[in-house]
Amino acid sequence: MASFGSCSSANVRKFPSIFCPHCRKQVSKSTYYVHYKKFYNKQRKSWQLEAKQATGFSTCKEPDFNFQTVEREEIEDNVGATCETVEMFENFEIMDTDDDQHSYEDTDYSEATYTANEELAMSAEYEIETEIWESDDDEDEDQESIESGIKEISLTAKFVQLICVFLLSWQSIFKISDIAISTLLKFLRITFGVLAETLKSEKLQEISRSFPDTLPKALKLNYINRENFQKFITCQHCHCTYPHELSVSRVQETEGIIKCTFVRFPRHPQRRMRSPCQFPLVKIIKTASGRRILRPIKVFCYKSVIESIGEFVQKPGMFDLLNHWKSRSIPNGIMADIYDGMVWQSFLSVNGKDFLNSRYGIGLLISVDWFQPYKHVQYSVGTIYLVVLNLPRCLRYRRENMIVAGIIPGPSEPSLHINSFLEPLVVDLMKLWKGVEIETSEGKQQIFGALLCNSSDVPACRKVGGFVGHGAAKGCSRCLKSFVPPLHAFGDKLDYSGFNPETWPQRTVDEHREQGMSWKHAITLGDRTKIEQEYGVRFTELLRLPYFDTVRYSVI
Repeated sequence: MASFGSCSSANVRKFPSIFCPHCRKQVSKSTYYVHYKKFYNKQRKSWQLEAKQATGFSTCKEPDFNFQTVEREEIEDNVGATCETVEMFENFEIMDTDDDQHSYEDTDYSEATYTANEELAMSAEYEIETEIWESDDDEDEDQESIESGIKEISLTAKFVQLICVFLLSWQSIFKISDIAISTLLKFLRITFGVLAETLKSEKLQEISRSFPDTLPKALKLNYINRENFQKFITCQHCHCTYPHELSVSRVQETEGIIKCTFVRFPRHPQRRMRSPCQFPLVKIIKTASGRRILRPIKVFCYKSVIESIGEFVQKPGMFDLLNHWKSRSIPNGIMADIYDGMVWQSFLSVNGKDFLNSRYGIGLLISVDWFQPYKHVQYSVGTIYLVVLNLPRCLRYRRENMIVAGIIPGPSEPSLHINSFLEPLVVDLMKLWKGVEIETSEGKQQIFGALLCNSSDVPACRKVGGFVGHGAAKGCSRCLKSFVPPLHAFGDKLDYSGFNPETWPQRTVDEHREQGMSWKHAITLGDRTKIEQEYGVRFTELLRLPYFDTVRYSVI
């Protein structure tokens, strides 16, 4: 290994490499497109193969550079990469977290410039320049026709694909981290390269060139898209959300930064209070090729609940589990699960039609919580997830049976409410209330769903349910008891005495809906503060659901 130390690939020029079916070898990208226009028959969808000389080598020549020189540079690059990797393993720093995160987060698989077959043929030293959320439009001409012209995957590519399928399955079954899999992919690629140089094997060299060294490349190689969620640009100040398409554009020199246009009090009597938020939503970054593009500062990720339920009910035997609660044997007067409560019983039939009594009716629970994904750093990320209450209690809280609806970006949680993050969820819940046709394991069926419970810790439950915090004067979500003593002075503690439930005025959902709408349409901040102090409520998007009782359905 010590002999590799003198090799370096810092000054070697790199070219993108693509397998050309005409001349049957790796060629430059420009050569591939020239051959495609000259030798690919679009009607027959076939390539015209090139006649070979007696020596067995192709007679095609590269127009821009000497291919023999590139082969020599490939060996130097491979050796240089091997030296760097050996040194990396010796120092026990086998995980480059920054590079992995950049590769995973900054790559748009749905708009990638190259096809999966081209990715297979890519050599180790030929790295493709990718832009964040943007493809290279200059060289993507007639891409779909080009994809149809590429031949079947070779045996080498199938071998590489088989290894990747095994590693991805292994990761899913045993819960292996993404960084660990990326490190293993890099190690395998380097191993194949070293074996190819040692054994002088062209097949191993081909495997080494086509083997993916990052997790995103391995996922793309097997046509797996893990970004099956919607993205919303989020204002870092007011948490208002915008379509992600605003950032998918190239910045011209005369263009400015996109800013938040949300107006908190549009009818305020003072003009300065009617001004928009004006906090920047995106930042300008430069790619490796020198282009300037927009990248969101904060992104809210939302997974459609309807799509998640569609994937959920496609599992064989799932409807038998969803209807298992109907065959329970519970003595009268015993409440063993949510099915024995009044809320569940009230949804057995709705407007004279079976709802939860139907084989295709689903009851959901919403939960919101924040956690810190990093050690020794004050950075909180929120999660909105749903629980399918039809499942038995021993199954409903398993990881594979829970639905992650949204990831709320950090670094801190919203202070008053999370309405902007609940809005797309409520839209899906309103569709489920009316019924949605979904392809299931029992064919196409109309699935009904309703949100029956808001269960979180106290701060999150108040934000989701549309109530003030538990430290407020009227901080209870069930009654209007005031915790402020009659002769309350500034700085005095709240009085929680007087536990006589008969004297506590109860809240109702009709009053909460009316007061919440008043809070939403308040003209000034003083009007909102007065409503909060007098009634202890705020507006929540869940009030848009006609059946949801924010008072009864909010539990801890």
